[in-house]
Amino acid sequence: MTNTSSRPADIRPKSKLAIVSFGLAVLAFVVAFVGVFRGPQMASGYWLIPPTVIALIAGYLGSHSLVIIERQREELSGDGLGVFAVMIGMLAFVTGAVGIFTNLVWPMM
Repeated sequence: MTNTSSRPADIRPKSKLAIVSFGLAVLAFVVAFVGVFRGPQMASGYWLIPPTVIALIAGYLGSHSLVIIERQREELSGDGLGVFAVMIGMLAFVTGAVGIFTNLVWPMM
């Protein structure tokens, strides 16, 4: 009878780049989401530009972390964080872009 509970199944550390990109993506999504729904009450929509740019950076860092994790499969884990960083980052980008369009571009048309 073997005791498998004494050793964890996955002891590889998570990629720090995947963790950072996931955190940036969530932050960008929250700020962009709040900005889109609170936009008409704000003075201008220019403050939606930073979360949109941060979302692009988070998406890039998430995809880069996936490449690094794949190359160092034996040493690193965290590919789920990288995938969700890309997905949430792109969702935050679309949300911010819609907010920028509706607050800055649409009124000029």
